[in-house]
Amino acid sequence: MLELVMGVSDVSVMVSLETSPEQVVQVNRDNRQQVIEEEDSRGGTRKTTDTTQRDQVVVVNQGSGEKPVVIKTRQPKVRGVLVVARGVENAQVKRWIVEAVQRVLDVPAHRISVLPKKP
Repeated sequence: MLELVMGVSDVSVMVSLETSPEQVVQVNRDNRQQVIEEEDSRGGTRKTTDTTQRDQVVVVNQGSGEKPVVIKTRQPKVRGVLVVARGVENAQVKRWIVEAVQRVLDVPAHRISVLPKKP
């Protein structure tokens, strides 16, 4: 798409990510709470609360094995972007490229580098 910008040609882009995509799986959660109140012979009381939580990943049979149920995939954050292209020597063209990358990838300008490509 950047090559469609007026004055830009021969574009190469590198995007650096913080992590790889992360899959979130479906989990059955079992919460239990037990409260015990005790009173001693002198009239004192003691209250004990025991809370347990068990998580179990939901799986489905698939072929010869089981596979977890994926409910969504979290995309990683973009760490930085490098754009190398012809035509970015022009300050206005460079601003257009930075603005486009900022808006499309939600990256602040200080994490975008736009450099001219050698002839």
